[in-house]
Amino acid sequence: MVVPPQIALTPTSQVFTLYSEKMMSTSSEMHPTKRLLIEHTISMMETKLSHQINAEAVLQRSLVSKGSLYHHFEDFSHLMEVAQIEIFRRNTNVDLKNIISGMNIDSNPLDIFRQLMDSITSKRLSLSNFEQQERLIIIADAQLSPRLKAHLLQVEDEIILTWMEFFRKCLDLGWADPHLNDRSIGTMVEVLIHGRVIGDISLESVDTYRWIMLIQRFIEETYFRLAKVA
Repeated sequence: MVVPPQIALTPTSQVFTLYSEKMMSTSSEMHPTKRLLIEHTISMMETKLSHQINAEAVLQRSLVSKGSLYHHFEDFSHLMEVAQIEIFRRNTNVDLKNIISGMNIDSNPLDIFRQLMDSITSKRLSLSNFEQQERLIIIADAQLSPRLKAHLLQVEDEIILTWMEFFRKCLDLGWADPHLNDRSIGTMVEVLIHGRVIGDISLESVDTYRWIMLIQRFIEETYFRLAKVA
């Protein structure tokens, strides 16, 4: 069995990664006031799109002064971009790293498959229309902001690399289709999981459970093709 090699970040992605490291500190390093501003902004974005939120509303809700806002962020758009990236990251997380860490030669593929689908289903059903639509806005905004684009590239590549790691783990265990490319599969599963938002702007929306069934079939035929979990 030939396992596709890990694909390194392109030079362009490496440049963006270095640039984006300045955008947001890790949670452990972050000042409490900065974290407070981010969390209140994220909370507001559960019921409003980012373009509907202004600095005055965030400051009033968080009870933080304007001086503190501009101490921790270059400007208000910087705060919004950090909140957008955090939402992007949270909405994408399907607990895949924990699933990978628990996989070994004794693992039952059906148990792993069910664990993965439970995580995907829980995440999809918990997202509001605002949260799903915000993903499209983040991608569009990134085309106009090098700062946002830099961090978005880093986050999205981390997510795809995790799906690639999961694919190679499934290959090692003899479950996955060895004729497929790990990055192509990792990218495609991301498209399927988050493409549901397109159904919300169609004349006839696709039922969420039918969308999840499509994701399930794709994962069955790629990550678990030889394990026959269906």
